[in-house]
Amino acid sequence: MKLHAHEAAGAVLVLILLAAGATQALAGNGMRSTGASLKQISRGGTFVATDPDSGALSGNPAALAFLERPVFDFDLRLIESEVKYTGVLNGRGRKRSFWAPNLAYAAPGSEDFAWGLGVFSLSNLGYEVQDFDLSLIGAPAGTRDSASSSVRYLALTPGIAVKLSEDTAIGASLHWSSGETDDQSYSILANTSGQELSGLAGSGYAWRAGLLHRFDDATQLGLYYRSRSHLTVDGGTISFAPGNPLAGQSIENVEVDGAEFPEEYGLGIQHRFDCRFRASAEYRHIGWAAVRRNITISPPGIPAIVFPQNWKDQNVLALGAEFSPRGDDEQVWRAGLNYAASPIRDEFLSPIFAATNELHYSLGYEQQLSEEWRGQIGASYSPANVQTSTASNPYNATFGAGQPFSAGTPLWEFGFGLSWSPSRKDRACEECGECSDCGEDDCACHAEEAPDEAPPAEHAKQADAGEADPASASQSAEG
Repeated sequence: MKLHAHEAAGAVLVLILLAAGATQALAGNGMRSTGASLKQISRGGTFVATDPDSGALSGNPAALAFLERPVFDFDLRLIESEVKYTGVLNGRGRKRSFWAPNLAYAAPGSEDFAWGLGVFSLSNLGYEVQDFDLSLIGAPAGTRDSASSSVRYLALTPGIAVKLSEDTAIGASLHWSSGETDDQSYSILANTSGQELSGLAGSGYAWRAGLLHRFDDATQLGLYYRSRSHLTVDGGTISFAPGNPLAGQSIENVEVDGAEFPEEYGLGIQHRFDCRFRASAEYRHIGWAAVRRNITISPPGIPAIVFPQNWKDQNVLALGAEFSPRGDDEQVWRAGLNYAASPIRDEFLSPIFAATNELHYSLGYEQQLSEEWRGQIGASYSPANVQTSTASNPYNATFGAGQPFSAGTPLWEFGFGLSWSPSRKDRACEECGECSDCGEDDCACHAEEAPDEAPPAEHAKQADAGEADPASASQSAEG
């Protein structure tokens, strides 16, 4: 397969971003973002049965098979969050801001085959509560401390798709991460009586597969599956605070178990009501119960430190809509809703694992900037879903002075993106719908139409000839 210049450039940029490392992002559906790309997030996180773009590499990869032209997408999201903590220790959540980049390229390799390569910020989180007043549990007056957790997960994602028929396609992609692209840290009262774990790096993979079927020009159905991740997280260093029985010790080569990402599967449908409006709906199941039982930190030579989790599975319901005022996709408005009940049980609620968000609202806008470039913006908001720990919650001793506490996290997400694709002039004639202002520069069918009559220039020549030769004109009239 020949790699063209723009294809090589896209692949190189993907690798550059991977080498640069990831920044942190926050959670949406548990530890998972509601969508992998800005387009997906802007329409409520729907991706299982939507129209193809390079984001399908981290959505339903089968959609790649219906790409008609190469496409290169870049987006950058700013995510802001602040834990809302209420408890007798009077801690306060610290506002945190994170950047999450995505970069992907996809192209048809032949009439029935497509491929792509991308780097995606998939499912990351970070929480922090400051100024716990430890004097309330016997520490000297004015003693304060904090607790936090941080995870970042960036994946290199190649993928392929194949058409089984004109209307049905299957596809698969691989999520692979290594080293600093999967970095974790934990800090629990690290200045007084606890510990701090930093420098963890992981390596591993997960894969996803999908099917997309077009019933007709209006309706399409998608199925997708994502495997449980296979991650090894180790190489960290744990240090103990002055008030800890292991004060002064710093232990390397720490391993962490329980940081895997779960199996997920979904079903989606998209319907195009007319050339202006299309809507999508989907259901996804995320199997947190199988992977988030405990987070176990294992330093060599000392007993393991265990954080009980016992998360519940999530059932995600997502709705998305796209509206093009002129019906030609020159301008596209997007909106969506995404709901999934919190996977965290009250009896294991923790302010440093506060992935309790349930409802997400989203908006987006995309505009054709030139023949080959498009720009987009998008935003998502999830109000704080505040949960309260039970009396038996094991974290009450640390974060509530033995008393129940409450925690929730509002999330704001803003982003912009750019897409590149070759000129639209070569699209098929049937794409020029009645809603479109389809001119000569928009559709190849105009250029292919054979004129029934001689062009105007030929008519002019004939007229000139008739004027110059009155005899000929007279003969023609007599005839």
